[in-house]
Amino acid sequence: MPTDRRGRRSLLILFIFVQITIIEMYNLIKQSLMRGIDMNHTPDIEVIFEFIGTKTRSVTNGYRPSHLIKDDYLTTGIHKYYEVDSVAPNGSAKGTITFITPEAYPHCLWIGKRICIQEGSSIVGYATVSKIFNSILETEKNA
Repeated sequence: MPTDRRGRRSLLILFIFVQITIIEMYNLIKQSLMRGIDMNHTPDIEVIFEFIGTKTRSVTNGYRPSHLIKDDYLTTGIHKYYEVDSVAPNGSAKGTITFITPEAYPHCLWIGKRICIQEGSSIVGYATVSKIFNSILETEKNA
């Protein structure tokens, strides 16, 4: 523990910065969870899910993996599958994704875009966009 005045001041500034950062993160997570908890919330996109056999178990409605929405941005999304309750590890299905913070990555999707579905660094499948319900996400196909 620093005993000089400058060291204590630096430590206090660091503590305040960390405290403010934690409060900001808490508020962002709280807003995201409030939006993401409701399974009946309007989905952001409709997709065709294709799982590639990486997982050992089927996935069910409410599955919340990460999605590589942009080359440098992973985000969580809630899956809802049409006409089935679960999808096999190497299966496919049509359904929707509701993202937790779509306002953080506007204008990044187009019809036909293929999004990686991940658990950590492992790719478990892909979602090909067939409809975009949330206009904030829509852009024209990247050149």
